[in-house]
Amino acid sequence: MVRDDNNEEKTESPTHHRLERAKKEGNSRHSRELNSFLILISFLIIFWINKYNIVILFENIVRSSFVFDNSVTKDGHVFGSNSVLFLKAHVISILKIIFFPIFLTILLSIIFSNSNFHIKSLKFSFSKLNPISGLKRLFSIQIIVELFKSILKILLVSYVVYFYVSHFFLRSLNFTSKSVLLSLKYSFSIIFSCILTILIMIIPIVVFDIFWEKYAYYKKLRMTRKEILDEFKKTEGNPQIRSRIRQTMRASMRRRIMLSSISKSDVIVVNATHYAIALQYNENSMIAPKVLAKGSGELALKIREIGDKYSIPVLFSLSLARVLYHYTDIGQYIPSTLYAAVAEVLTWVWKVRDWKKKGGTFPNQPHNFFIPLELRTLKKDKN
Repeated sequence: MVRDDNNEEKTESPTHHRLERAKKEGNSRHSRELNSFLILISFLIIFWINKYNIVILFENIVRSSFVFDNSVTKDGHVFGSNSVLFLKAHVISILKIIFFPIFLTILLSIIFSNSNFHIKSLKFSFSKLNPISGLKRLFSIQIIVELFKSILKILLVSYVVYFYVSHFFLRSLNFTSKSVLLSLKYSFSIIFSCILTILIMIIPIVVFDIFWEKYAYYKKLRMTRKEILDEFKKTEGNPQIRSRIRQTMRASMRRRIMLSSISKSDVIVVNATHYAIALQYNENSMIAPKVLAKGSGELALKIREIGDKYSIPVLFSLSLARVLYHYTDIGQYIPSTLYAAVAEVLTWVWKVRDWKKKGGTFPNQPHNFFIPLELRTLKKDKN
């Protein structure tokens, strides 16, 4: 880490721009313990999937090793040709055992560790040759943590290996009188069980390393207040960023104005929680009903919440709410093709107002609104 000129301490979390720049430079979070774990688990998967082929392969090797071929004494080329034939017969199994764990490790490391290779990460830096910096790294907390993990892994693996050797060594000697195939199957099961136990034992170390690397990564990229201010000045001067900020502010302003106008509406047409449209109509000053607000999902719930606050009638209609949402604009009159349907809604609103004054039976909500066929079939989304 480079110290700031005024020795200001780096206490601020890295900005999004700082994280993106670090990723482009090849400086990304990477857990070596996760990589090692993935290598082991992929090897174990290959080991299990190809267990039959591996046992047969080793059986052939053992059998051929203890069988004397007289033709080798007559022609030295026979041994070489036999070796080539043996390799050709088992090349696919050998390649799968070697390359699949490597491929799986790289793939999963990229997915889970958010690793990002970049040529800049290979660039030579003279600062790495600085002996003072080297001493600082030698006694850093990172080195101490790595040493602790290494010692813990050695102890765990040693204990597991000792346990299996002490428990199964004498028992395995009894298989010297058994067939080669049976001995290999027994050995396979012991090795598989040993590797699986090691994997289970190192899981806490892997989990710790993932969180530690995340903490160390963000700590390494911490910034001073001055760096954040300088970066803000630099990015604020970007025309695209300024334009995006203005668009966000305008959208936020329009939303606030829209929500504040809901209190003036006469009715809110809703479709369960999907859509909500607030309508207003004044026969003395308007040529047609006007849409004051509309929204879907979370915004629809917000519109209904404000409507409840001001005791605005709510009408449920699956078809009408959907059509009003897709074929109207905020602050505009509804299209003439929807006059008949909305007139029924307003008639119901006036009946509700009379009910509030006079009491009696609450008026039933209208159903089966007349909606033109072209509005039912076309899927036009103006939002």
